[in-house]
Amino acid sequence: MDAAIFKAHDIRFARELLDAETKNRLACAVAEYFAQDCGAQTVVLGRDARLGGEGLLSVLQNEMQAAGMDVLIHEEPIGTCHFYYSCMQHPHSCGVMVTASHNPGSYLGMKIVGKDLLPISMGSGPNGGLKRIQQLFEGETTLYPVCPRGRREKLEDLASFTEYSLHLAGLGKNSLFGMHVACDFLHGSNASAVLDALTQAGVSYEVLHQTPDGSFPAGDPNPGIAKSMQDAHDYLKTHPHPLLFAYDGDGDRMDLLYEGRQLPPSCVLWAISDALQHLQTFSSNPRYLLDVKASPVVLHAMQQEGKKVALIRNGHSVIKARLHTSGTYFCAAEESAHYYYQFPQAGGGFIPSENTIFFTLMVLKTYQNNPQRFFQARALADSFFRQREWAVTIKDAQQRSHFLNQVRQAMESMHAEIITEDADGFSYGALLYRHGIHADLSLESQWFQVFQRISESEDSLVRFEVIAANQSLGLQVTASILEIQEQISQTT
Repeated sequence: MDAAIFKAHDIRFARELLDAETKNRLACAVAEYFAQDCGAQTVVLGRDARLGGEGLLSVLQNEMQAAGMDVLIHEEPIGTCHFYYSCMQHPHSCGVMVTASHNPGSYLGMKIVGKDLLPISMGSGPNGGLKRIQQLFEGETTLYPVCPRGRREKLEDLASFTEYSLHLAGLGKNSLFGMHVACDFLHGSNASAVLDALTQAGVSYEVLHQTPDGSFPAGDPNPGIAKSMQDAHDYLKTHPHPLLFAYDGDGDRMDLLYEGRQLPPSCVLWAISDALQHLQTFSSNPRYLLDVKASPVVLHAMQQEGKKVALIRNGHSVIKARLHTSGTYFCAAEESAHYYYQFPQAGGGFIPSENTIFFTLMVLKTYQNNPQRFFQARALADSFFRQREWAVTIKDAQQRSHFLNQVRQAMESMHAEIITEDADGFSYGALLYRHGIHADLSLESQWFQVFQRISESEDSLVRFEVIAANQSLGLQVTASILEIQEQISQTT
């Protein structure tokens, strides 16, 4: 195993690469980072249902205790949002969640947080975050100073997690009585928490793939993959439900199928934005952050309702860091179905985090009070064309540069402007080609946007996505890129 396991926002690897020596070295590096760089005295540990997760968690526990830190541990599989809640209850602790999120079952990894749920990513966190952990991992064997071995305490806070989520959503026992929904957990680890909250709220439900199973027999635990959602779509054909929620392997993604079709997360956020704004106490001037791939149609719709919006590059650590340092952004959504919120702490203040139970409840609360809102959200989603993201692999750097230059010339010939950062100078981590989209978010009749991003983990990979005012224009823009792509592939 080498530096490739250290990704931009977490640690992730094929499970077969994790032999005993590497596992110990990785756990030692994280333990030393927590003890020496973060000054932690306690650590929260959790895991999802992935195969190999229990063994890795055990090694992490031993190394944390050996470094003199007390360990607060979830012994059974939980969702990542539950883990974040546990960390919120112990804000002076660091934490590790053993998970590989939506990746195939052959993967394993870790999501790491510092005190106050500060995301630890590549270059972000005390002394460089993941970069520092990587240095420790690649260095000499860790030798901890002589210190008393830390204690171990089992965490059992499911009831308080669901109670907190219900209270935050402004819901009491049986507040949603009479509602009926469907859920697909794809054999992930957050079914217990979600279903407990639904039961308390009085919601009846039908469930697919409820039992946590690290072999993921229903397919990769990723609701963004059509094959993994086939059972859900087949079920809805014979058991129609207006709302079906689907969650990924560690439960921090919440996809919503409305009337049998996925509703884009930006449209979901638009639908529940009034309810969120009614709840929030974070700022008198609240603003929303949306994924740079979100449609300008949705941004314009929110602005028309008097809501202030801004774009941000995707990546959970980037978004949480912006929320953490902002005095006005109070929630965010990614088109990958991650949702973020400024969660209030019992002792005062706010911590930006994720909680799919809370957002599930907010969807249900909004639907109960105003089902027409989701009909309107569907109309928004259907009012523009989207060519879903595709990847282009060009290993030769010179050929890749030539390809990107040709794409640029093609977009400029279509009178597109190039945008790489927001008005405050924050990089989008991508390049946007835009035509007919004005700074005030008003739209011309023939607008389009091309999203172009070079992969952070694979240098040879470039990703594209196209959205446009209509199908004819969208296909025209897409074809102009694919034609250049085909010409390059024929010469490499």
